[in-house]
Amino acid sequence: MIGAYQMLPTMMVAGYGWALFSKSFSNHLLVSYFVTAICAALYLIVPASGPGFLLGGSLAAAHSSPAIGLIPLSYVANCIPSAHLSMAITIWFFNRSNVIARRVCLAFIFVTGFTTLALGEHYLIDLVLSFPFALFVVSSTTGRYRRAAAAMACVLLWLNAIRVAIDTLVNHPVWLWVAAAVTIAGSSVYLSMSSAEQVEHETSMKELVAA
Repeated sequence: MIGAYQMLPTMMVAGYGWALFSKSFSNHLLVSYFVTAICAALYLIVPASGPGFLLGGSLAAAHSSPAIGLIPLSYVANCIPSAHLSMAITIWFFNRSNVIARRVCLAFIFVTGFTTLALGEHYLIDLVLSFPFALFVVSSTTGRYRRAAAAMACVLLWLNAIRVAIDTLVNHPVWLWVAAAVTIAGSSVYLSMSSAEQVEHETSMKELVAA
């Protein structure tokens, strides 16, 4: 399981190679690797470490939910959003024209999401925010700046709510789950729209070159 979680650097290289081979937005994918580094600044808004760091080996054992409160953080903030899942989504996005690469990257998204939770590297909310953050990355690298701004606004809204209104979120779990579902669904819809636009643009470019 740890090996699967540590596959990201390999997938980054493979994803870029597939994009080069398919001649589909390889430069955009390369730039997106650097844009994802913005995560480091976002981590400082809600400094947190995954439960695997805080609970250690006791994570696998049954334990009651702790009371909500601030915990001294003796580890590097690495949580919200998950850079691993965001990067996995981005790699998939820029390799949709390659059938094999698309399926492998899609499987990698699910593997990454599962292992980040199973290993205690992230919380579920970290994965939720990875979808709008990935939308921000792909939109900003493809020149869709309004969509990128909207996606980042969604991320910042969530982070602000977690920081200043965590009690309200926890005390209204139904609305919290609804908001999380809407965030994932909305981001996925826009990612699909962007993918369709990407394929259309790529097809037009190939026809132009062929002409």
